[in-house]
Amino acid sequence: MGSLPVANVQALAAASRDVPERYIRPEAGAHPGFADCGVDIPVIDFSRFLDPDSSRDESSKLHLACQNWGFFQLINHTVPKEVIEKMKLDVREFFQLPLEEKRQLAQVTGDVQGYGQLFVVSKDQKLDWADVLYLNTQPAPERCLRFWPTQPLTFRQACRRTVP
Repeated sequence: MGSLPVANVQALAAASRDVPERYIRPEAGAHPGFADCGVDIPVIDFSRFLDPDSSRDESSKLHLACQNWGFFQLINHTVPKEVIEKMKLDVREFFQLPLEEKRQLAQVTGDVQGYGQLFVVSKDQKLDWADVLYLNTQPAPERCLRFWPTQPLTFRQACRRTVP
């Protein structure tokens, strides 16, 4: 599965002050954001998976979070805070690179890995006003290092420290 190719958001923003119709979502203004709706994002405690007395309950919470929300916050995962902060810094630096450098990691037809937009399946589909960098990290055989940035110089090292 891959995404249809679409124009780069950074390039669109540089070329015109007008947001293309494909990126305008009038319905989004009709719904409150998470901060306004009083609903807590599901929290999954990784350490509970290691406890035989709580792993079944936590697995059920994880299943419901994925089924009903599509995402969750993971706590007690044992990834050191300094590793997470370094990864966030490297990702921020990647997105500050010139567009030409980021385009070297562009997604290819039939794959979601790389720099671009995810899950574009129709020419009429509304799109997010954002570009992404999607990397498979697990399982290791599905890592395609061709899409892993070499700039900033510490990006690959930081990412590898977060996965076995």
